[in-house]
Amino acid sequence: MNFFQSLRRLAAGPLREAGYWVLLLLLAGAAVLPARAQTAQEPFGRVRIQYKKFNWEEFSTQNFNVYFYAGGEASARRTAEYAEQELQRITALVGYFPYSKTTLMLYNSVGDLRQSNIGLPVANAVNGGEAQLAKQTKVQVAFTGRQTDFKRELSFQITQVLLNDMLYGGSLREVLQSNYMLQLPDWFVSGASAYAAEGWSIDMDAYMRDMVRQYPSGNRTAQFFTRNPRLAGHSIWNYIAERYGYGTVQNVLNLTRITRDVEVGISSSLNVPYKVFLRNWVSYYRDINTGGALATLVVPAEANRLSSRNKRGLDVFSQPVFSPDGQHLAYAVNEQGRYHVVIANRDGSHRHTLLQGGYRTPDQQVETRLPVLAWRGNAQLAVAEMQQGRMTLHVHDATRTVLIGRLRGRCACATRPPFSRPTTRCLI
Repeated sequence: MNFFQSLRRLAAGPLREAGYWVLLLLLAGAAVLPARAQTAQEPFGRVRIQYKKFNWEEFSTQNFNVYFYAGGEASARRTAEYAEQELQRITALVGYFPYSKTTLMLYNSVGDLRQSNIGLPVANAVNGGEAQLAKQTKVQVAFTGRQTDFKRELSFQITQVLLNDMLYGGSLREVLQSNYMLQLPDWFVSGASAYAAEGWSIDMDAYMRDMVRQYPSGNRTAQFFTRNPRLAGHSIWNYIAERYGYGTVQNVLNLTRITRDVEVGISSSLNVPYKVFLRNWVSYYRDINTGGALATLVVPAEANRLSSRNKRGLDVFSQPVFSPDGQHLAYAVNEQGRYHVVIANRDGSHRHTLLQGGYRTPDQQVETRLPVLAWRGNAQLAVAEMQQGRMTLHVHDATRTVLIGRLRGRCACATRPPFSRPTTRCLI
């Protein structure tokens, strides 16, 4: 019997049975390996593009850890002093003092702030809790060119961090537990923070006047919160302070924290059923916006509207500027960071988009001061905008989407850049 005959007999006998088991084990292993690989895969996190390197420096005060970078030390010192004063006022209003220091991260411009990765939403539940905790315990503020706007935003964010710490807790475990047990509407914290930062405000008053004109009767209140939860909540807290007293604000906040229910917190503090409270709130603003001198206010005619956009209320129109002969109007339309430069005749006809740029960021602050527009004669338009973290200045043909000139470098346009006469030089 040769070697091949012996091998054939083994294959027909015990070796065949062993081969079946080996094949079965290989198939089982092949089925298990993809399952293990699937559970081990982790998706890549989202990050924002950073065009510059931030070399952070730090100093501490009694209640804040302040971070800044090159060019922002003097502003950071003044901001820390103002934040300490505001914290005393805000804690007296809400009746709560933080147990740990708050982190202040100060940016020299909104363009720098938009490169921050703090607070990015992630899909994973655990990482999402960590991201929310990081966002709740850090204040990120950018200087926008006006001290009043900067201080108002700083006060708003400090109050928001303080209320989140008060209502949700300061640790990751408390945040996750409170998120499950305490479901607050969007207007509650944002509205209270806005009221603590400003008190009564022009934006809040104008919003409620516009809403009660659209809905002059009826008891439904959902539409007031749908359009702008922050301004609607701002008006609620202003109504509570005006109607029931300044000290009632902290009573509502504390009872909401204890009962973990907004309706119970409001009705128990004010001794009014929640639905009756909402009807009284709307009636209050209807009364003050329908009598006296306010009744004579004239609403602009619909025929004078130059644009039919902004039905969702997301667009911000800015930088309107007429050409020297007054025949053309240039303006910018910003939708959550994505902007368009539009040129139209003075009556709104023959609109065309000259250029567009930026990108939408619904969860970030938007720079509404840019792009800055200025006419060079009646046929050319200069546009100062932020591109890849740097200011650029372009000159376009106003009648066509043609780029005539470009200047890029370390320049800053805080206001509309004026051209000299004759229009050969631009002051930036």
